[in-house]
Amino acid sequence: MNRPLPEACAPRQPHRLQALLDAGLLGPHDLAQLRALPAGRVVLDALEAAAPDSPASETEQRFRELADSAPVLIWQTDLHGNVFVNRAYRDFTGRTLEALVGMGWVACVHPEDAQGYVDAYVRAYARREPYEAQFRFRRHDGEFRWMKTVGLPRHEGDRFQGYIGSTFDITDIKAAEQALQARQAWFAEVVDVLPGKLWVTDAQGCCTYLSRRWFDVTGQTPAQALGLGWLDATHPEDRARTHAAFAQALQDRSAFAFEYRLRTHDGSYRWCQDSGAPRFGADGSFLGHVGQVTDVSERRQAELDRAQALQALSEANRRKDEFIATLAHELRNPLAPIRTGVHILQRAPGTPAAQRALETIDRQLDHTVRLIDDLMDLSRLSRGTVTLDRRPAELAALVRETCEALRPQLEARTQRLRLALPEAPVWATVDALRVTQVLSNLLTNASRYSPAGTEVSVVLQPDAAGSSANLLVRDQGQGIPPDKLAAVFEMFSPLNAELGRPSSGLGIGMSIARNLVEMHGGRIHAHSDGLGHGSTFTVQLPCDPGSTVQAPGAPGGGALQALRILLVDDNVDAVESLADALRLGGHCVLALTGSARAVERALDFGPDVVVLDIGMPGMDGHALARALRAQPGTAAATLVALSGWGAPEDQRRSRAAGFDLHLTKPAAVQALEDALRQVRGAAAPLPA
Repeated sequence: MNRPLPEACAPRQPHRLQALLDAGLLGPHDLAQLRALPAGRVVLDALEAAAPDSPASETEQRFRELADSAPVLIWQTDLHGNVFVNRAYRDFTGRTLEALVGMGWVACVHPEDAQGYVDAYVRAYARREPYEAQFRFRRHDGEFRWMKTVGLPRHEGDRFQGYIGSTFDITDIKAAEQALQARQAWFAEVVDVLPGKLWVTDAQGCCTYLSRRWFDVTGQTPAQALGLGWLDATHPEDRARTHAAFAQALQDRSAFAFEYRLRTHDGSYRWCQDSGAPRFGADGSFLGHVGQVTDVSERRQAELDRAQALQALSEANRRKDEFIATLAHELRNPLAPIRTGVHILQRAPGTPAAQRALETIDRQLDHTVRLIDDLMDLSRLSRGTVTLDRRPAELAALVRETCEALRPQLEARTQRLRLALPEAPVWATVDALRVTQVLSNLLTNASRYSPAGTEVSVVLQPDAAGSSANLLVRDQGQGIPPDKLAAVFEMFSPLNAELGRPSSGLGIGMSIARNLVEMHGGRIHAHSDGLGHGSTFTVQLPCDPGSTVQAPGAPGGGALQALRILLVDDNVDAVESLADALRLGGHCVLALTGSARAVERALDFGPDVVVLDIGMPGMDGHALARALRAQPGTAAATLVALSGWGAPEDQRRSRAAGFDLHLTKPAAVQALEDALRQVRGAAAPLPA
């Protein structure tokens, strides 16, 4: 390891240092850097001690002796890495010279600093220029210490031969710097993050100091703001009041707090609270005020939001109470004629009065079911669980069928229904039942709020491109004030009460209609020229231009064969009444009140169709359906779920359990038979 020093370090002149200076290999700046460093002075001593006739080995030995006596870490590199490190370097790292030469020293550099340090060295090496770096270096006891290294290039003639430099411990300096930076950062944080803008005034009320936050916020300069210039940044409507309040506090030499709007640098205004306290000298003399300006915009907005929220909550609570009262009223209304009809059937069966009573009961039950369906739709829409069964449909045919179904309702009020439909088919991919629901709601409202003898018109207008169609429902009724049109589609809209017109229904139909239309990607809006001028509701739906899809054929309408039907429901009245109705249709029916022994009885009975309630105690309908599917004797039977739960998720669970159909209570007997006809197909007619 006793490698000779490069030739550039060998003496050629009276001493080696002078030779370097004369050759231009060491400039005055380099010399000053060497003299500023302890290790540099060691190097200079070695160079000056080298006489012209001193052998290179003696010079090297002298250099190493001086370097080993130095208290700092001294190192020397050639073109490939370290060739020498002094004793202090070896003692510091606890490693041998052999372990540190070459690039072995890098192993002691902190992993987070190694790449940056090497990069700095490589950049300096490529430019043949001095370099310095700070990094963490592992000491022999395993502790990483902050070090600073300074390296100077060395040459032989004009040939670059590597670096010579020193490294010294700056951990304490680093700690002091970090402590100072922490104190400075703390002070800056305290001043900069204070929410208030600090100020001081003199005994005459003139502002003599404002913190930086004031200037940052307002954009004023000290020349503009000091004195009474700060008042110029207040809102013109607040300025006189603010000045008067401040003058009163100055006169009374008292504390104060008031609020005003402060103009910010972008021209907007923020609500602020200005609070101050008097300050006095040691002799009790009044010196002025000291205080701060704090932004209270969020608090003011929160107070406003809270007031608005309380008002909205009160309004929502009022609407809820009205809705509950309306719901009770709407549910009681059909119950009265139903109860009366039952009384007539009991007292005068088979009479014309009994027939009329049956028609009334059927009509009122339909009305009650529609109310419940609307409530269920409202719940599903609010939870986002409504799904559309989109299929190609011809809109003109759909509109015609819906209008014809409702025509008797209008004729009963001596109202005319006029249709204007295009001759060419208008195809759209929609949920036909939901579109019918929307149109039925619009037609029912048009009739309800129009006097007798007026006309209700329904117009279907496709656009020229065929990409959309407008469905218009016009009436000659009471009309709606233009500023109330948006309220038509609100949930539990108070519009009827505001307009003084009688209310019917729950007040949720138009909100449901809007949601359903928007789920189709369409829009619905209302227009009226005001009270007494009628209303027009327009539904815009996307269409399928150029569609050649043919209208689906009607479901099988053939007669349904006599079936063996098993009914299972824990509601005795429900299962017995449905059994009686099906027996009247010629079916052989076994009715069970509960799921106990249902599988055993089903195997004995051999049903074609099994109708199951879902929410039964013990074995519920889903478990019973799986059990029936697992038995060879009942595996092929048609399984029908008849439940009060009818959401899409409920229907998916029924399909997963093995059901063929899912009907929602109260399902009419005819609806059950129609569903069975679609599943089982038309066959031999029922016996007379």
